[in-house]
Amino acid sequence: LTLLGAAALSACSPAEAEAPEPTATDYVVEDAAAQATREAESVAPELPDPCTLLSARDIADAVGLEFGAGLYNGFLSSETETICEWNASGEAYASVQLTLRATDRDLAAERAWAEEYYGPTADVSVAGVDGAFSAQDGTVVGLLTDGMAVYVLHYTDAWEDLTAQTSAIAALVAAAL
Repeated sequence: LTLLGAAALSACSPAEAEAPEPTATDYVVEDAAAQATREAESVAPELPDPCTLLSARDIADAVGLEFGAGLYNGFLSSETETICEWNASGEAYASVQLTLRATDRDLAAERAWAEEYYGPTADVSVAGVDGAFSAQDGTVVGLLTDGMAVYVLHYTDAWEDLTAQTSAIAALVAAAL
């Protein structure tokens, strides 16, 4: 037993206690300040901040549930795409995500992209917008405006056709743009 203890202690010599060099698969955990800086730097300068286009009250009025403030998603946003998310307050699950992406596609090309990503699309009416479409039972509504693809995603714990609610939220975004 003493021999095993001595062998175990000898395996931890100071020379071997140095930290290994990080590899490509190692992950680095950043502190909150570094994360906030990265999020601020990743906002596309030519796109509006999506969190300023909707308020929690706007979404609550369209959906019928109370929502918390919008949170910028720096993890999913990039130099050409900005994303903001709102979550329902209370016990019911509901979320709204607004994505703004710079694009040079026309509506047909954008809709083709959406069909690859979200599945079959259908024409939908969005106040103040020509040529909007929906997917996934109205949980996704997309449109183009001023060189931007605008996507509103709206999910709840009750999977049902949400076209009317999601289109109402998209109309608020279109009016704010």
